[in-house]
Amino acid sequence: MTAGAWRDTLEQLPASDTAVDAFLDIVEFSVRCGVSCIAEYVFRAHRPGDLERVRAAGDAVVIITHCSDPRPRLIERNTADRVIAQPAVLRAVGASSVAEHSAAMVGRMRAVELEMMTRFPLPTLTVDTTDQYNPSLDTILEFAVR
Repeated sequence: MTAGAWRDTLEQLPASDTAVDAFLDIVEFSVRCGVSCIAEYVFRAHRPGDLERVRAAGDAVVIITHCSDPRPRLIERNTADRVIAQPAVLRAVGASSVAEHSAAMVGRMRAVELEMMTRFPLPTLTVDTTDQYNPSLDTILEFAVR
């Protein structure tokens, strides 16, 4: 699945649907094995089966996170990320620099914002991460394990 991500020659990243299916396979396998897990994933309205897969796998809750400045945070995080800065990774994503890759990611973020589900038939907690966690991390953990 990494298609050479940890070598000098990264061939090509998997297609989005392939990566999503592999990710959900891992979540389902973990739960089948009795392993509790936290899965960070943006459910998209055009892929309702993804949510159904997670619901069928086991007990689930949704935690929606947001902050007031996601784009600058993404750029800052990417700039500091040593993996993203690897030439093989940049080549695989079709970017010549971290700045170019970050700009493309910001564009994808805008598209995802239009596609992502925001209402769920599951217990849901909304968390603001602009400045620390609001509600508190203790409240979030209590919600997640109830």
